[in-house]
Amino acid sequence: MADNTITLMKNTFSPANMTVKVGSTVRWVNADDHPHRIAFTKEGFLETPYLLGASQSASQRFDSAGTFDYFCTIHPYMRGTITAVGA
Repeated sequence: MADNTITLMKNTFSPANMTVKVGSTVRWVNADDHPHRIAFTKEGFLETPYLLGASQSASQRFDSAGTFDYFCTIHPYMRGTITAVGA
């Protein structure tokens, strides 16, 4: 099983870009001591951004193939991409 975890540390996503199989779940873990709010740029994909306080995490399942760009609305220079590919 692949480790689909993205760590938020020092105001960066690590790794920022990830490729997963359709049906996979990606987990973001905030290792910073301040909050981050993760939002997706694809309209209609995720309407409510995840607000993650220190040590909090959130997960998102990717049920369809595509490229999903995301960013932190608090720190807009923090950006990344999830690419979901068919089996």
